[in-house]
Amino acid sequence: MGIVGYGQIGRRLASWLAGLGLRVDICDPPLAATDPSSDAGWLPLTTLLERCNILTLHTPLVPGPTREGGTRHLIDGAALQRWSARAGLIINTSRGEVVDQAAVLATTDNRANWCVPNCSSRRRSGEPSRPPTPRACF
Repeated sequence: MGIVGYGQIGRRLASWLAGLGLRVDICDPPLAATDPSSDAGWLPLTTLLERCNILTLHTPLVPGPTREGGTRHLIDGAALQRWSARAGLIINTSRGEVVDQAAVLATTDNRANWCVPNCSSRRRSGEPSRPPTPRACF
């Protein structure tokens, strides 16, 4: 199980999952260098995506490019290509724009992967409405 974001919610979830005997890996670059207090494994996002079948997101929406610490579209087409080789589940409890929903729909159309959004991205006016396919999102 992979957790992106190790604030209060991420820590509580990691503790609960470890209590169930699950291996928990964490990606939270700002905290990894300052707080390695968990028994969980600290991994870069690319490694987490390649290793975990279930990915849960608990990170705030931070403006700016991901290479500079921004989290908008942190899970984008490239991230999904790394992750989608494994059948799995993405649970987004973060802001909707942390996940590129168009990339999720494009990536999961022909795979057995699922995405559970807690909230969705806002549509810009004039953007066509495309409902998520039941196979990809619920």
